[in-house]
Amino acid sequence: MEPVNNPNIPSTVSTPAEDHVNATNPTGMNNTALTKGKTIWSTSCIKCHASYHPNTRTMAEWKPILKTMTKKAKLNAEEIQHLDVFFEHFAKNEGWQ
Repeated sequence: MEPVNNPNIPSTVSTPAEDHVNATNPTGMNNTALTKGKTIWSTSCIKCHASYHPNTRTMAEWKPILKTMTKKAKLNAEEIQHLDVFFEHFAKNEGWQ
């Protein structure tokens, strides 16, 4: 499956996590960064393991994981920045239980 270029357009075959990611962007974050972050998540991250949706953890919980995994994936600084935007947008809110 090729990555979707627009997070608002669902891919032809998607997981429930991807469907959530394809939802509209209510926070007004940079759509280009979100799209690129989604592409990195949906291609690089799932090469080695299942795709864990960002809303399964808070951003505070994701930060050390992302730091380790972006090194393993050999992502460059721009790719890391886009992935961070993507995770910050969809990460579980600190107040959620």
